[in-house]
Amino acid sequence: MKRKVSGAFTALVSAAVKYGFVTNKSGQLAVTEQFNRYRLAYDEEEKRKLLRQAFLNVPLFSQVFTRFQQNGELPDILTKVLIREFDVNENLASAIHQHFIAGATESGLLSEDGKFVESNVAERDGEQTPVHDESDHQEHVHQPIATSVAADSEFSITITGPGLNSTLVIREPEDLLIVDAMLKKVERKLEAAGTQRHPHQAISSDDQVQTEANY
Repeated sequence: MKRKVSGAFTALVSAAVKYGFVTNKSGQLAVTEQFNRYRLAYDEEEKRKLLRQAFLNVPLFSQVFTRFQQNGELPDILTKVLIREFDVNENLASAIHQHFIAGATESGLLSEDGKFVESNVAERDGEQTPVHDESDHQEHVHQPIATSVAADSEFSITITGPGLNSTLVIREPEDLLIVDAMLKKVERKLEAAGTQRHPHQAISSDDQVQTEANY
C-alpha cells in the first residue's frame, strides 16, 4: 500500500542517498555496504573515518574541502565564496555553509575551532575519494535507456569529460544546486580551453564534454 510520507522524511532519505548510505529505487529503500560497514564499525574512530568518506561523497562538499584544505581552515566569508566561486544560489548559500561546517566537524575533518584536523586531512589525501559510480553505489550509475519517464519519475544527469565523471540523481529542487555547480565548472573549462584554440578549430574528442539526462 502506498502511503504519504512527510517532507522531513523525504529530506532525510534524500540526504542518506547523497551520502551513500541508502539507495532509493522506485520507492524501495535499501541500505548500502557503506552503511553496513558504518553500523558494524569496531570503534568510534572507524565510524568517523566512514563518516568522512560519506561527507566527501557529496560533490559540492568535496570541492569545497579540496579548495581550502591546504589553507588549514575555512574562510569566514565562505558563504560569499560559495556564491562567487561555486555558483551556489544566494538564498541557500548560508544554509549550505552551515551544513558543511556541521558535517565536517561531525566527521572529524574540522575541529571545534574551525581548523582542519591535519591527521584526518592527510589520511583522506591517501584515500580515493568515494564517487557515485563505485561498486558500492552501482545503483546510481546512469545507463541510458530509450524510455521517456522512469518508473519513479526520478531525474539523473551524467556529466563526463576531462576531469569529470559524475552521475547526479535529482529528487528535489536543492539537488539542482549541485548540477548548476558542475555545469559552471564545465563552462569554466570550456572558456579556458577556448583561449588556447583558434576560434574556428573544432574541439577534439578528448576534450568533448558529454551530458545525458534521464527523466
